[in-house]
Amino acid sequence: MTTLLGEVRALTPMRPLTLAEGLGIAEVQAQLVLAAGEVVTAPVPDRVVTEFPRVRVTREVHFPVSGASHWAAGTWAIIVNADEALVRQRFTMAHELKHVLDAVHTPGLLYPAIGTFTTHRRTEQVCDHFAACLLMPRSLVKRVFCNDKVQEPAEIAHRFRVSQVAMRRRLVALGLLDKEQRCATIGTVHS
Repeated sequence: MTTLLGEVRALTPMRPLTLAEGLGIAEVQAQLVLAAGEVVTAPVPDRVVTEFPRVRVTREVHFPVSGASHWAAGTWAIIVNADEALVRQRFTMAHELKHVLDAVHTPGLLYPAIGTFTTHRRTEQVCDHFAACLLMPRSLVKRVFCNDKVQEPAEIAHRFRVSQVAMRRRLVALGLLDKEQRCATIGTVHS
């Protein structure tokens, strides 16, 4: 019997990945997690991570980093810094879930250092992409942006319960907002 954890992990080959392969696999994994959680509207509920099989999420105050994950007592523990904004905590939970998914691979195997890009930097980039794909799924973001005609990044971020910076980055990645718009609005405060 295959578990969701095993099914999602099985999408990753046991070999070094190019950045494009790593990002592509991360998005497919996020889609599988969303399908298993029967997510069809925004915002993506926290339960897709908090109820993920063999994963336990705890929030700790005064935690020295945004989040961490490790194997303990037969379960994966994801620890999130409770002092950070809720939108940041959600992103951190999703990011750490990707670390859990990749934990069966030898460190450095999937995302080896290439030039100035260290294994750590490549790994973090893929985990951030997974979190973006999980919390801001391509199909749901495009539905809100194109069908619902909601095109203000701050309003879309609010609908998805993510930060405005994360949503702007996702809109740029999806080709819905150009880089010049993103850069021009980064410092803009929206009420």
